[in-house]
Amino acid sequence: MATKLPLRIRKAIRTRKAIIDAATELFEKQGFAATTLNQIADVADVHKQTVLRYFNTKEEIALALRTHVLEQLRDRLLDESRNKPVIEIWRSFVSVSARAIAANPDQFRFNQFLLQNDKIVAQLLLIEHRYEQILAEAFAREAGVDPATDLYSRMLAGMLVAGNFMVGNRIFKDGRIEELEGACLEVVDFARAKFPAREP
Repeated sequence: MATKLPLRIRKAIRTRKAIIDAATELFEKQGFAATTLNQIADVADVHKQTVLRYFNTKEEIALALRTHVLEQLRDRLLDESRNKPVIEIWRSFVSVSARAIAANPDQFRFNQFLLQNDKIVAQLLLIEHRYEQILAEAFAREAGVDPATDLYSRMLAGMLVAGNFMVGNRIFKDGRIEELEGACLEVVDFARAKFPAREP
């Protein structure tokens, strides 16, 4: 039987979710620029100081889900008991993420919204860079080489992350939700088939 989280942690999780939900509602209703932290606090039924305890900026709130997903991938790649190659974990991650977005029209629309704001796009690029770092380090560890100096791992990670980011953004902009998973998996399968084999 799973251990129940302490009340303090459960309340923190609920508060964080309420802030994200309130912000998402306001962003979609009146736009990102017009939404203030005070309004987010009002809709979430918390003080502005509470919002700032969880998030430093509006951009951070808008990208909270993506950051959470990134942390889940990192934890999975760092799990020493995993029995799948890194490329297969990435492929599964891409597939599950794409299906989750495609199955939720609100999330798909929110991703479209994110791409309309230059500040958020800049933050998305920073998250993309963190994906590259995490993936490159996992590839290097899997090969038993130094992550700090292994160019192969960095190039493969860069190709996978940038390729998925590019096709995902194109589909979000075009609104072709039904093509999201296939297009993202095509990038991974291309890398598996075409990227040069690692030299011993």
